[in-house]
Amino acid sequence: MDFHYSDLGDVDLPTAYEKLLLDCMLGDSTLFIRNDQVIASWEFIQTILDAWNSDPSIPLHGYPAGTWGPECTDDLIAGRDFRWRYPCRNISEDETYCEL
Repeated sequence: MDFHYSDLGDVDLPTAYEKLLLDCMLGDSTLFIRNDQVIASWEFIQTILDAWNSDPSIPLHGYPAGTWGPECTDDLIAGRDFRWRYPCRNISEDETYCEL
């Protein structure tokens, strides 16, 4: 699904901050994370951080901002009948930089 707010025309949409405040005032917790979810997330992430701290040979792949990530991400789906989807309409000719 390709969705762009600009396609809605002249519809006045609240900012993300306005929406969050309104949801808070209405008691809608849909956009808020529960405490047990935060704890579970940190337990998962902490194992990764501990592994990086204890074994410096584990690679951490950086990539420039605005690009689609490190080239090694292709290895994740190599040998399968999959390909990465580039959702930007105005992607550059070399398919490495997306102007949002």
